[in-house]
Amino acid sequence: MSRLKIALVANNIHFRGGMERYFAELATALCGDHEVHLFASEIDDVPRDKVTIHTVRTVKRPQLLLLLQYYWKSSNKLRSKDYDVVHTIGGITAKQNFVTAQYCQYAWGDTIHNVPGARNGITLYHEFMWRFGGFLEKRALTSNSTLRICANSKRTRSDLVRFYGCDPDKIDVIYNAVDAVRFNPANQRYRSQIR
Repeated sequence: MSRLKIALVANNIHFRGGMERYFAELATALCGDHEVHLFASEIDDVPRDKVTIHTVRTVKRPQLLLLLQYYWKSSNKLRSKDYDVVHTIGGITAKQNFVTAQYCQYAWGDTIHNVPGARNGITLYHEFMWRFGGFLEKRALTSNSTLRICANSKRTRSDLVRFYGCDPDKIDVIYNAVDAVRFNPANQRYRSQIR
């Protein structure tokens, strides 16, 4: 296999969250055989001597401004380089060819509107955010430049087809993995001490 130039694009890459850990582990697994470039606001828990880091500085709050800044800045940084693979999470940058979808924004909005009690605590700001986030997500997932989509469940795959009109033949379902050493039932003996 030839050595690829791969860009991994996520808001944050580290071991302190689900999506964040996914990208940190992916970067670690790929950097031995490929040239890996990371685009994120916060990067940790990766072999820094084996990857190229492109920090995308954004505000932390409000969420809308963070999303807009990250989208604009990451898109500009990616535009100046040529990559064999640009792998993103959802619709967080202007151009990609591989997207991981953890859920479907429009499906979440559909639940809010159609499940009794689901709107409790939902403001106009939340409504705007899922619509805007969904617009960017749909744009990324249905783009001609997007060659493959990774969905983390059959339900997510179904939602992407239903709400965004994604080509089902482009979607692979890859379930979230579990670190069997870290999350081993034998470790339950420490539960009471930790609590």
